[in-house]
Amino acid sequence: MTLDNSAQIELTNQKQREAADPYVSAWASANAGAGKTKVLIDRIARLLLTGVSPDKILAVTYTKAAAAEMTTRLFQTLGDWTVAQDDALREKLRHLDPNLEIDTGLLSNARRLFARALETPGGLKIQTIHAFCQTILKRFPIEAGVAPGFEVIDDVAASDLKARAYEAAARELPDDFAFIAGQTSLEGNRELIAIAGQKLGPDFDKAQLIADLEARFGWDRQIELDAIIANAIAVFDYGFVKQCADALVEIGGKNNIKAANKLFEIVAASYDTRFDLWCNLILTKGELRASSPIDKKANSHEDLEALFGPYSGRGEGWQLSESLREFYDLAEKHEIAKICEATISLNCAAAMWQNHYQALKSASGKLDFGDLIKATANLFGMGKNASLWVIYKLDQGISHILIDESQDTSAEQWNLIKPLFVAMDDAVQSGAYNGTRSQFIVGDEKQSIYSFQGASPERFLAERSDFSASIEGDFAPANQQEHKNIIFDVSFRSGKKILEAVDQVWHLTADADVAAKAQQHLENAAKAKKSESEFELEFKFQAPTSHFSARADQKTSFELWPLELGSKSDDETPEYWEHPKDINLDASPINQLAEQIVKEIGRRIGNKVQVWNKSGTTRNVQAKDFMILVKQRKQLFHQIIRRLKANKIPVAGSDLIVLNQEMSIIDILTLGQFLLRPEDDFNLACVLKGVFCGLISDDEHLFPLAYERGNASLWQRLEANPSPIFAPAKKFLQDIIENCQGISPFDFISYVLERKHQDGEIGWDKIYLRFGIEAREPIEVLLDLAIQADQMGIGNLHAFLDYIENHASEVKRDFDGENDGVQVMTVHGAKGREAPIVILPDTTRALPTSKNNLIFDKDFGVYIWHIDKCIELEALATQREAAKQDARREDQRLLYVAMTRARDNLILCGHKFGSGKSNYAKDCWYQRFELALPNISDAHEFKLADANGFSARQAKIWGEVPDMSHNEAKIETSKINIEIPTWVYAIPKPFDPPPKRIAPSALVGDDGPSVLSPAIGDNRQRYLRGRLIHELLQTLPNIEPNFRAEWAKRKLSREPSIDDGTRQEIAASTLRIVSDPQFIEIFSTNSRAEVAIIGKGIGLPDDFIINGTIDRLVITDNEILVLDFKTNRPPPAEIEGASQTYINQMAAYRAVLQAAYKGKNVRCALLWTDTPILMEIPQEALDNALCLISKTQSA
Repeated sequence: MTLDNSAQIELTNQKQREAADPYVSAWASANAGAGKTKVLIDRIARLLLTGVSPDKILAVTYTKAAAAEMTTRLFQTLGDWTVAQDDALREKLRHLDPNLEIDTGLLSNARRLFARALETPGGLKIQTIHAFCQTILKRFPIEAGVAPGFEVIDDVAASDLKARAYEAAARELPDDFAFIAGQTSLEGNRELIAIAGQKLGPDFDKAQLIADLEARFGWDRQIELDAIIANAIAVFDYGFVKQCADALVEIGGKNNIKAANKLFEIVAASYDTRFDLWCNLILTKGELRASSPIDKKANSHEDLEALFGPYSGRGEGWQLSESLREFYDLAEKHEIAKICEATISLNCAAAMWQNHYQALKSASGKLDFGDLIKATANLFGMGKNASLWVIYKLDQGISHILIDESQDTSAEQWNLIKPLFVAMDDAVQSGAYNGTRSQFIVGDEKQSIYSFQGASPERFLAERSDFSASIEGDFAPANQQEHKNIIFDVSFRSGKKILEAVDQVWHLTADADVAAKAQQHLENAAKAKKSESEFELEFKFQAPTSHFSARADQKTSFELWPLELGSKSDDETPEYWEHPKDINLDASPINQLAEQIVKEIGRRIGNKVQVWNKSGTTRNVQAKDFMILVKQRKQLFHQIIRRLKANKIPVAGSDLIVLNQEMSIIDILTLGQFLLRPEDDFNLACVLKGVFCGLISDDEHLFPLAYERGNASLWQRLEANPSPIFAPAKKFLQDIIENCQGISPFDFISYVLERKHQDGEIGWDKIYLRFGIEAREPIEVLLDLAIQADQMGIGNLHAFLDYIENHASEVKRDFDGENDGVQVMTVHGAKGREAPIVILPDTTRALPTSKNNLIFDKDFGVYIWHIDKCIELEALATQREAAKQDARREDQRLLYVAMTRARDNLILCGHKFGSGKSNYAKDCWYQRFELALPNISDAHEFKLADANGFSARQAKIWGEVPDMSHNEAKIETSKINIEIPTWVYAIPKPFDPPPKRIAPSALVGDDGPSVLSPAIGDNRQRYLRGRLIHELLQTLPNIEPNFRAEWAKRKLSREPSIDDGTRQEIAASTLRIVSDPQFIEIFSTNSRAEVAIIGKGIGLPDDFIINGTIDRLVITDNEILVLDFKTNRPPPAEIEGASQTYINQMAAYRAVLQAAYKGKNVRCALLWTDTPILMEIPQEALDNALCLISKTQSA
């Protein structure tokens, strides 16, 4: 392309206006940063300008965040139009569409669009595909075959239903589930079944799958696996085999002796292992050995030739003997039978699991995201008329559909969307609709990185091809509507030098064969000891230029750092709490790279390195300008965050926190489990080694407690141990038991974190000391969940711990635009984002491989399960290679997305991986950088400081870093005199204070006896007794009378701090209260426990809002009874002896209820649980209490 930069930009602006034309249906293919979202917003704005009603527009995007951003930007545009002066608005509209005829009427219309978009019933629909489906199904539940009033299931509820479905399915197919369980772990087999179930439809047919497998592999289902093994082993005469082994020993030679030993092992082996040993002799990595395991001399022996076959030289292939050929054929049949049987078991189990899961969802009126797509697709697939009718009924017709990020659309979602397009086309062509209808699709196949969610660039390209065909086909003449394919290749995000790197890496390494050829040339040049310049003259790729930057006149750059190899010596000792597999010492390559990145970020911030503003000026770089992208959240990810915090560099934190993998969280959870079950020895051992107790040595701490303890629990041994070593831990755990029984999850965690230990440190201090400041973030997430526990129905500690461990272990977090810290996230999480400086450190690991041996068969529509691979079947090898190439292509697209997040500077680096000479995995990203980037000229070296701050290594940089000449602080700005309005200096008018929210128990003083403290002496037991009676009185009335005694017994048995006698006394007292005839009305089915009450009351001051909780409330046709339980004081002889605070509290409750239930008599009573005694408060005493409250407050 020879156009200058301004011409490129103008050409792109023209293409964008062309794509935003509301009278054109368009498919826009856009490179990263080419302004896809801007075009989509411009198109909606132009549709509105032409008079299209907001409710006729549907814009579908991939994520909620993208939908929110698009909505925000659109309303910002419309809002700007609302307040713009005439000239400014004309300029904005002319930029949007130079051909607009702008008059006063159009200006007025443009200013009204903001309010119109907000006020139109139904409004603008900028939604995710799932939100759109939910809207459709809410309107047409019966037609779609879903439950009216359905709810979208959340992750926690879905996890629970899946577990229940698994158990139900396992009961129906015990053999299949037992077989799968024998091949995997508990979590592994559930994951395996869920993966297989995703591909199965409701019409899964076991018989058809068996027939398909028989036809594909030649499987004879009638022959058992054991029979095949028996026939294979029986091929050989084992006396003859031993004779051959002896001959090999006699001949000698390394290979011959090795083969002889294998034969001896076969002869001596049991029946069960001979088959595997024969396979080991003739196979390597699932394939037949390239040559015989014995040498030419041995092969000349008559017996050995009879066993191994004729001699074959290197590269000629091993010609098996008749017996080995027969064995190999039987082994192949065994492999086929094994695969087929495993595949049938897996898919039958998955189908049964899916059926139960669907049934459970239906029974509870729930739909998951997959159900939303399928149900809507089925609704639209009922026929053209059905689709047209649905479109029409959606606010009398959607006329314009816009699809954003279409490369991320799965096959199921395409199948849903296409009927909408077809129905729209038919309506226009048939004359049923005379208005304008259009479709706009925008995407980029290079950014399709969600294959695990069903997206594929192949489907994207196929749909684009269909759209292109329609330009010349029947669709074009409809209502003279134009259809266009438009390409955006100018990026408004990344600088020119960065896009040069993108072009080179994308074109020269996207194809594995081309990359291999480049690697071979590099190796040849190294062997010939040629210089880099000589090599470049001999061999150099010329990558096509397919990315152009609108910022070509701005200095931008990319860097390639040398691999971080780590220190050669390391005498560090791992901490006790580090698991051996997780040990990652400071001198390791991963840690050294993390430290180097953090030090370099700090250096650049300190040196005031410049980055570009979008206005064209530069500014000093800040922490928020850095984005660090990784493939997966592994050690490098956590080390970078840890070191950023340790170096006091602001960090946005992790975009996903796995709570049950954070050591600080694990310590808190195990402490909670101890509170619930102190007798759990293993859990207590974890607590003792944890951060709060610090007894980290097995030999010095745990062994003395655990050894020879007989039937005593570890907790009993700890309590009885007088050693001062254990005293702090014992005191801490005793305090936990005494102070945390029955409290909320939030109060429990807060107590653990804020309690001061004997060494003067609080829990936070101990966590920081062991895990560092980075531990604060996951704990704050845990605290946030604990605050919400009551609302989520998990208000007790037991339910909360179960929720965290089994349902809410992963917490996703979204970075907003106002974050001031370094962003560290996965490449997938960075989709749609950008940053001035992007660092890619996770570049040396190998391509991800399937760990479950599943191969998806596109013909059958099921997963083939190749368990315990012994022989690589040709049919599966082809599919496996195809899957590998698909994974590589997606990995290349992931790299493209990662590189194109950078605006000004792209840093490519990596750490040593593996033990190979190259120090990285084959075909990793770093290798692709080394292959492609040397083709870009103008590289120069600079000294890169290592993790210790020494400038010892040479790195390369291409391009330039902007200098201070464009710094925003240096650019002069004109001063404008602004007249300050007079109201700024005016004294504000007084305003009435807001009403006071007051707890009834806080009204005026108390003249009664002091409250019995739960923290002093025997009062602890008295307080605990009162609390337990209170809880039982709250719940027992809801239990059938015949079951109350047993329920109370079970409830109290879980309280470790009371003995059996106390349990029996509490149960008897409570049961006597709820069964007493005088209390029947109080505990009837018409009564309610723990009733929240808030409001103003008759007779109370006007600025009072009472906010409290009534222990028991009974509302009848004629009167209301308010009951309050009293457990923390001994009862008085008469009601006149009750504390005035109690009387005031009940008077306040009565006043609020009288205001709410006018005309009903409100009676108040106190129930003293110690005795028990019910005392009704006279109305006169309540009236006097109200007067006392009013006088006290007015005074």
